Amino acid sequence: MEFIDKLKNIGCETYRYTSEKTSKIAKETKLKMKINENKSDIKEIYEKIGKAVYQQHIREEETDIKQEVEQYCNQIDFLCDEIEEIQTQLLNLKD
Repeated sequence: MEFIDKLKNIGCETYRYTSEKTSKIAKETKLKMKINENKSDIKEIYEKIGKAVYQQHIREEETDIKQEVEQYCNQIDFLCDEIEEIQTQLLNLKD
């Protein structure tokens, strides 16, 4: 009976350990995916800024795109802050 109890405890511990590791890996994967998504969004915003600047360059009349570019920059700042927070979470997961 003692052997069966030990075997049962080993099985339970193995399951618990595996479950914790799997959960941790899943969280890390989700966080890394979010970082990649934010980086992709930042790249798209850079392209929008470039397009806005170029279009302002080719227009004959002078237009002020400062406010538009400022909004894009604020979006980039927000996404960069979010990436930093996620990286901190990843470091905490890795101990």
